[in-house]
Amino acid sequence: MIAHHQARAERFAEAATALERASRNAWQRGALREARNHLSQAIRQIAAGPPSSERDRQEILARLRRALLAQAAEGVASPNAAADFEHCLTMCSTDLQDDDLFSTVMSLYPYYTMRADLDRAERLVRSIRASLTGPRRDFLPINDFALGMLAWYRGDFRIARDKMDLAARTLSADATRQLDAMLFMPNDATAGLYTHRALSRYVDGDLTAAEGELSKAEKRCAELDFPQGAFSLAYSRQIEVIIRCEAGEIGQARAAATDLARLGEQHGFFSWSMVGAAQHETVEALAALNSDRHDVAAVRTHIATLTAFIDAWRAYGVISLITYYDAVLARLHLAVGAPRDAARCLEAGLAEAARTGMHFYDTELLRLRSCTHDDDAQRHGDLRAALELARAQGAAVFQLRAAVSAVEAGLPAGRDTLAATLEYFPEPCDWPELACARALLQ
Repeated sequence: MIAHHQARAERFAEAATALERASRNAWQRGALREARNHLSQAIRQIAAGPPSSERDRQEILARLRRALLAQAAEGVASPNAAADFEHCLTMCSTDLQDDDLFSTVMSLYPYYTMRADLDRAERLVRSIRASLTGPRRDFLPINDFALGMLAWYRGDFRIARDKMDLAARTLSADATRQLDAMLFMPNDATAGLYTHRALSRYVDGDLTAAEGELSKAEKRCAELDFPQGAFSLAYSRQIEVIIRCEAGEIGQARAAATDLARLGEQHGFFSWSMVGAAQHETVEALAALNSDRHDVAAVRTHIATLTAFIDAWRAYGVISLITYYDAVLARLHLAVGAPRDAARCLEAGLAEAARTGMHFYDTELLRLRSCTHDDDAQRHGDLRAALELARAQGAAVFQLRAAVSAVEAGLPAGRDTLAATLEYFPEPCDWPELACARALLQ
């Protein structure tokens, strides 16, 4: 009502301010759609006012808030959020010391990473790093985290571990508070750091450490307001599902997927609702494979459903973890005796990795591709390539799997390779696959 009267009186800035207050109120109640609608009206009021630097700044802040809410509802790959970010870039100065430009550029990072546009994301992170001087030096740990996260997606696991560990050691509470006020994205950077350190620890085969990082992320999310707290927890749950599945902990994976879907439905996070449904399907498919006698008809149903989810993600541009799901789908095809279909999934994943530079799961794609060949030379060639890549990447868990497959496939020196690989895992180590691997050598 106040905004309406202000608009009729052509006090456009005041009308926009009233609408922004209404948006914040709706935001605090968790009414994302209402909050976005108020901001859209506010932006129209701002645009109707006379040109000025104050008007531009008010519009930039309103668009950044609307982009945040669009990402919360639609996912960080939201084209609506991207449109607002791009519009803000046209209105900002070109000096990264300008707070508006800094906030806009920083907030674009999740958009690029979710689309696996790793090169653009890295250029963005490095351009920001050059501006982190003076008081902004405190933000360097978050920049290190961003570089570590990109390194993980590229499969540079040693660099990723070092960068993220450095970030965790040097990030201060004061810098976190300052950054919270400047970032317009639903992902909390600190919770994201803990979540991605969990991914790093799982590749090392350190399940206890991975669980510890997930617990830190959950605790951090509980301290945050809506939507960052709930959204960041949903992101952490998504990663937990993958880690639990990789560890063979199907029950825990199912619980995490169920909670992810609940968070999506409860808070109007459409993208997380979809991911939760897809991950629940993934968990049930893997559970079917793990049963003593899997039901071929049931597995084929899982194949059809999971294929639909993967196709939808690709169409929407949500690419960042998709090669993991390509590998799961290939395993399902192999289980029903369809190696050619499995090979197509694996080639799609390897092509995606080549296109984007996202090589974190290439070792598994190569190892599984070895199972699609009738010819021993081709099978052994893929296994050798998988072993070589795992060693180069510093991927202990993937190297272990490739070494086990080498023994099972009768690869010359396979047993020696497995014995050497087991030495990478210090005692005590709780990674579940180790017991079966050691049993192969007895």
